Amino acid sequence: MEKDYVPKHTPVEKKAPAKAPAPAKAPKKEAKPASAQSETKTPSTISQQETTQATQEPKKVPAKVSKKDFAIAQVIGMSASKKYCMYICEFIKRKTIDQAIKDLEDVLLFKRAIPMRGEIPHRSEPGIMSGRYPVKVAGQFITMLKGLRGNAIVNGLDIHKTVITLGTASWGIRPAKRGGMRFKRTNVTLRAEEKK
Repeated sequence: MEKDYVPKHTPVEKKAPAKAPAPAKAPKKEAKPASAQSETKTPSTISQQETTQATQEPKKVPAKVSKKDFAIAQVIGMSASKKYCMYICEFIKRKTIDQAIKDLEDVLLFKRAIPMRGEIPHRSEPGIMSGRYPVKVAGQFITMLKGLRGNAIVNGLDIHKTVITLGTASWGIRPAKRGGMRFKRTNVTLRAEEKK
């Protein structure tokens, strides 16, 4: 007789997939009373609050600048010849700032020469044996003198009594260029004091 087939393992009953728990219901928002709803901010109320806060804040008072006895203007690395800068500094020294600007404007118009020493062409001007018209450098000095005048005003000096007492020119950092030559760079410092 043939034996009945008996499986080695008993079949496992398939269970139905577990249902996911239902999400918890969010609590209902309580209705705000009419008074609370009226307190919500609108753009007009926000702007009103900002303006009231701005008016309540103390205004910043500008710091008072203490009066100084001098004013300084300095240029580092001016693209100009040191020789021209030296002679222009001598030319404007012991003059008022406005007078120095006026004289340099005459140089731009070739009405006045800057006195120089050495093998330089002679000029037929009274008190000048030889000189030149350094137009480019004179324009740079005019800009510098205007800055000096502004510094003198800020420092509380009387412009009509302020005189240029110091003008120095020295070599600046000269970058190299082709052929082993170097560009012309000059450091210039001007100082003005109120004449007592």
